[in-house]
Amino acid sequence: MARGEQEAALGTMLAQLGYARSPESRTEHLPPVPRTPRVPGLPQPAERWVRDLYAQLGGIQSEPRLAPRGWDHPLDGFIVELDEEQHFTRYRALTLTPDWTTALPWRESYLLYCAQYERIALDTRSSLGFWTNPGAESQFGPSAPRRDLSGGGSARWKQRALYDAMRDALAAIGGANLVRVAVWDRMGSRTLNDALRSPATGDLELLEELIAQRKLAPGG
Repeated sequence: MARGEQEAALGTMLAQLGYARSPESRTEHLPPVPRTPRVPGLPQPAERWVRDLYAQLGGIQSEPRLAPRGWDHPLDGFIVELDEEQHFTRYRALTLTPDWTTALPWRESYLLYCAQYERIALDTRSSLGFWTNPGAESQFGPSAPRRDLSGGGSARWKQRALYDAMRDALAAIGGANLVRVAVWDRMGSRTLNDALRSPATGDLELLEELIAQRKLAPGG
């Protein structure tokens, strides 16, 4: 599927399940959707965790300013993030090794996917925009040639892994009711990616089960 189509297909499935996208104005009984995390600006200890990971990933700025884009699917009551093929790399695996990540419901599956499917990310998600850009290189230094993970590797892959970890860190301290689902997640005999490409009977119920398994409520 082309870039953005997987996210749009998931949005359709969520709407079919009756999950309402969070409006700009909030009703009294629902909390506001948290702002996407920023550094500086994350509450402690989350900001310290993120700065530690930035250094481990090879960050070159002494005082980085880190600002991921908005949430994928901010819904009434919780947030769903969809992780496509490009999210499963050695850099993402590194961000899931600290002790604070052990309570994340997606952690073990994601570590497995990083080991199993990095080759697919290299084959299908290493074109120029996926591999590097000036903003990522300003944070992590020059990228190696495309598909070369030695030396500097991919600045954009490192940035993507760190931005995912920032969302994880906010959830781990109770700042976001976060659900992560991956294109590689199994839904019966198929993957979520199969369901996004070609919906079949029973997919909605299986997606609802997956969401229930992956919810991390405030307070962890």
